[in-house]
Amino acid sequence: EVNPLTGFPGNGSIKQEIRRRIDSKGPFGVAYLDLDNFKGYNDRYGFDAGDRMILLVRDILEAVDRDLKPPEFFYGHIGGDDFVVLGCVEGFPEVLEEIRSRFDDQVCALYAEEDRREGGIEVVNRSGEWVFQPIVSISIAALDSRRRPVADLRELSEVAAELKKAAKRIPGS
Repeated sequence: EVNPLTGFPGNGSIKQEIRRRIDSKGPFGVAYLDLDNFKGYNDRYGFDAGDRMILLVRDILEAVDRDLKPPEFFYGHIGGDDFVVLGCVEGFPEVLEEIRSRFDDQVCALYAEEDRREGGIEVVNRSGEWVFQPIVSISIAALDSRRRPVADLRELSEVAAELKKAAKRIPGS
């Protein structure tokens, strides 16, 4: 099972890999990656541009994996602008920081020059009001199973949802 846009493993494969890591009883890291302000970008620039943004994330994950060669890492695409990274706890924070750094360095190239200069775009929000929306950023919510052991997929999903919610509240997280 793969996501048709990115070619990354999809939900079924992600769940299977998470279960495998939980069942192994060994330490692992799991990170949930989500793009902030993606809907406005997609609305303003169109679905093809939105796909290019998603493919940028995929390309960055592949490049980080190729360049850093982290052991036992797994990358999955949940759908939309949501990704999962699983890996050994050794080097996990460094890999996530490299993902964030590369995204921040490359995302502006997907914007028109005027929007880059302005630092974002004007979009209509869900209330029908025009608002300024900053350049898309990436939120990364991570869990180290040594610090927060999880017993099953349900518990991990709940913790991940809490972490994602907290990460989304931090500007530029």
